Amino acid sequence: MYLRKILTLAAMAVNIAMFAQTEATDTVKVIKDAKQLIIQKDNAGNSTITVKGTQDNSNYFYELQVTKEKQDSTFRDFSIPTNFPFAKKSRRTISYDVVKNIYVGVTIPTAGDDAISTSYELGIAQVGGITYCPTGQGFSTSIGLGFGARQFSVKEDYFLHSGLDRVLNVIPKAENQGKCTSRITSFYLQVPVLFSQRIYKSFGISLGAIVSLNTYTTANTKYKLNTGSDNEIYNKEKFKGLHQRPLTVDLMATLGFMDSVGAFVRYSPMEMFENGYGPKVKSITAGVTFNF
Repeated sequence: MYLRKILTLAAMAVNIAMFAQTEATDTVKVIKDAKQLIIQKDNAGNSTITVKGTQDNSNYFYELQVTKEKQDSTFRDFSIPTNFPFAKKSRRTISYDVVKNIYVGVTIPTAGDDAISTSYELGIAQVGGITYCPTGQGFSTSIGLGFGARQFSVKEDYFLHSGLDRVLNVIPKAENQGKCTSRITSFYLQVPVLFSQRIYKSFGISLGAIVSLNTYTTANTKYKLNTGSDNEIYNKEKFKGLHQRPLTVDLMATLGFMDSVGAFVRYSPMEMFENGYGPKVKSITAGVTFNF
């Protein structure tokens, strides 16, 4: 507040001094520690500058009226400067990112096979990348390369099986089967294209799409056979070479403190497997991301 008063009075003094040099009949007024400064401009372009009270005299009053004609010749169009030398200037910048957007979250099926249950997803969205800031006002766009893994659990009343055709089937357990434990795990490379905006200081939001190249998908199942004897027999199977969809696109939104921690939501509208080669499932992942 005090800085603003000092800059305002300094600007007034310069303009009044200029006006006084060209008009001998006017008086330059030096006012120290003004409490209230009022600048008014009417529709005709005439200006009135009023000072009310000082630190030593609360009843002090001073008023200066300047016509539009005098303003045009000497006083100019008086305004308070805002582009001070120490103000931050807008500029375009390009930066290179290393290990950004480290995330972990809970994956929830939203559509598809009812036997698929909640599990998890984790990864690094940007092992390396480039960020471009076109204005210097907190907005940026980035592209990177990262990797991740997503796992789906299967409810304990079902187990997984795949034959020579490499079709992964979800099958209800038989009467002689005990509790089943089955999982599907997919590994992928990802290219995130994100648009970010700082809202206040380091707090901001990020939106974008992530293109994933699904490189490898496996499944495993384990269950106990109820033989009626004291000997416990467990059956374990692992399935490789599955027909996962090679390319998928996810949508991602993140809110939080950039360069530290935030909350994210990642929606996967495309199914994991190619048509007819595995359980149908679409999902949404919600969790925590670091250094986004």
